[in-house]
Amino acid sequence: MADPFTGEIRIFAGTFAPADWAFCNGQLIPIQQNSALYAILGAQYGGDGKTNFGLPNLNGMAPMHQGAGPGLTPRDMAETGGVASVTLATAEMPNHTHYPQALSAVGNQAAPGAGVWSQNFSAGRNPTPVIQYTEVTTAAPVNTTMHPLALGVTGGSLPHNNMQPFLPLQFIICLYGEWPSRP
Repeated sequence: MADPFTGEIRIFAGTFAPADWAFCNGQLIPIQQNSALYAILGAQYGGDGKTNFGLPNLNGMAPMHQGAGPGLTPRDMAETGGVASVTLATAEMPNHTHYPQALSAVGNQAAPGAGVWSQNFSAGRNPTPVIQYTEVTTAAPVNTTMHPLALGVTGGSLPHNNMQPFLPLQFIICLYGEWPSRP
């Protein structure tokens, strides 16, 4: 294999960074001892650009190609984005409806045994539980839309994991290698 280029990033399965390589963990390093790498990276990953600069931080990140492609959002070098968990808001869901079916009869049961959902509440019954059932002795078909209060809000407004399947490995960057000449 050819010698690595200064600034080249590789995936490494070891628990240490080999000689002339460093972990891509966002650490700040001095410009004076790493002038070639600074000439390639600049301070786009952190640091003050006078005495030190930052290495890319790939801890908990998935690398992504910079630039744009057909139908893709343009991404700049060193730009970060994404989140590990997401709380999905109602406004973010596609518009849709639920139409459970029920009988148009008055509800007379509080449990579903031998019954189907009822559209209406019977007079004088406490509407809790909201779902009322109509006793059916024959296989009567459903013939109306269920009462809208029979379906309540669900979920807990808690974030869910948004991460793709993963296998943790080390990303390392070459500190001292071949100078990458421009084409």
